[in-house]
Amino acid sequence: MSRSSLYLDPPHVAAAFYLDRLAPEAALGRVCAHVAAAGATPTGALTVVRGERFPRFGMISDLARHLEDRSVELRGGKQLQEWKTLVGGEAPGAKVLRVGFEAPQVGGVTVEYQPVPDDAQERTLHPVAVFVSGALLSMPGAAALSKKERRQAQATARFLTSVFQGVCEAEEPLYAGILVEASLPTPPELEAGSARLGTELFVSRRLESAAPGLERTLASLFEQGFRAAWSTGSFLSGWGALNPQGLGVEAPAAVGTQAGRHLGRALSQLAR
Repeated sequence: MSRSSLYLDPPHVAAAFYLDRLAPEAALGRVCAHVAAAGATPTGALTVVRGERFPRFGMISDLARHLEDRSVELRGGKQLQEWKTLVGGEAPGAKVLRVGFEAPQVGGVTVEYQPVPDDAQERTLHPVAVFVSGALLSMPGAAALSKKERRQAQATARFLTSVFQGVCEAEEPLYAGILVEASLPTPPELEAGSARLGTELFVSRRLESAAPGLERTLASLFEQGFRAAWSTGSFLSGWGALNPQGLGVEAPAAVGTQAGRHLGRALSQLAR
């Protein structure tokens, strides 16, 4: 994978997770493990920031002077161990911010930390996201795709939802979402009431328990969509390409806005 392959063709679709039960340095490596379990192969391409401490950033360009793209040749045990050490956050003097993979029929995949607001407190974590190109996935249903393109779009959807469920059930993020050309809002942004989510949402059982009525409210909001109980929380989907019944919601932007407000109120209750 070349340096440019770490930067996928738009539009970018991301499965993003707020992993409050993992140390920041470990979160990227854990998500990478699930990406590999879903069938993707690491390419060895990495974006690394030099330093001993995990960096906080509001934009990746904030770190420009300290960033370095590396390529680890994964041809033997020693090189693979070097890659695992870097991705696991255990390499002295370097922290990995982006990791490249290739997945069959999907193409390039990256796993990376997303930004937090510049004024965020130290306890606000950077979400971790799995990115794919949504060039085919986001095409209108009426679009004339070839059989090959349709298979690729279906494979991309299966891959992304497999990773999404795998991380949500194994790592129990506080919440998670699948978004197009957007970052997952942090808890303070959601609590402020102005952040919007997408129509694909995971809400942990912890958050549902802290806010009586949240589960019922979201079920009503996603009444036209798809809902499923997972082992660690609830999955709600309003994008037909990403749920097994092909169900979608009308006015997805409005649904995402309302979902963000409901989640923000629940997070405020959890913080009390």
